[in-house]
Amino acid sequence: LKSPGYSGYLHPLNASHLIGVGKDAEVTGRVLGLKLALFDASDVSNPREAFTTVVGARGTDSEALRDHKAFVYDDARRLLVLPLTLYGEAGGTADDDADSPQSPDAVCDERWAAGTLSADTRWAPDEVVLWRGAAVWRVGDAAFELRGAIAHYNASAADADAEYCGDDVDYYTGGAPACAAQWGTGVRRAVFVGDDVLYTISNNAVRADNLS
Repeated sequence: LKSPGYSGYLHPLNASHLIGVGKDAEVTGRVLGLKLALFDASDVSNPREAFTTVVGARGTDSEALRDHKAFVYDDARRLLVLPLTLYGEAGGTADDDADSPQSPDAVCDERWAAGTLSADTRWAPDEVVLWRGAAVWRVGDAAFELRGAIAHYNASAADADAEYCGDDVDYYTGGAPACAAQWGTGVRRAVFVGDDVLYTISNNAVRADNLS
């Protein structure tokens, strides 16, 4: 079986199917967004990737890639719940000379105005955190069907812009202080309680959302 990207966690759905959670990738090996895949192993000599979906830009991540207990699947409802940190592409351009980068303010202005991918430099990232929470999919017969998204952090374009712009940007390491509103908002666990309620838990909050 050849497939772009990789699965960091495989979950048995039934005797012949697996759900994979991992990352999409280019043929060059450059890792892209989060990838969900349904694998059909009905014919063990010829397994196949039945269908996939890719979420977010490069950097998009899930706690389930490191801890299988963060992966939640309810077989009766056919609902898959994953913690999700969603990255989006900032766009813009940056100085190709890493030894003499443009000022942070100039690059930030360019990103949002130009709407194009920035060049890879030592300090100007291509992506920014736009959202943190948990996403809910129904595992259908031919696709992962997004049914809802439970936000623990939701950044506007201005918030995302501010995360990497300002006096504290480190030119050489790419570091910038994370937006204070993001701290502790990554979802660690999700659990179904009763017939209608989904709880999602981050270090900052516990949310209870009605499935109906």
